Amino acid sequence: MVKLTEGMILARNRGAELENVKKLNCWGSELTDVSLVRKLPAVEILSLSVNGITTLVDFQYCKNLQELYLRKNRIRDISEVLYLRDLPQLRRLWLEENPCCDDAE
Repeated sequence: MVKLTEGMILARNRGAELENVKKLNCWGSELTDVSLVRKLPAVEILSLSVNGITTLVDFQYCKNLQELYLRKNRIRDISEVLYLRDLPQLRRLWLEENPCCDDAE
């Protein structure tokens, strides 16, 4: 299990405070636990494709989220998108190549 850490976020955002992070790119980082995104209230763009994420539950706390890229993760149940229903700014969601998408074919 690889967990998203404060150090990873700060390294990618030149030491910005977690509360001020607007963009985060952790593409291909083998992440399975991204619960720390709950502490990113200002985040607008999350690029987390090619990881091992299995749920969308943590993203429901990112009220300013506009774009969420989760291609090639391990999200099995399409009903996980219900966690995103109260994100008024969300305009782009990329779930391609997750098990939940493969079942639809």
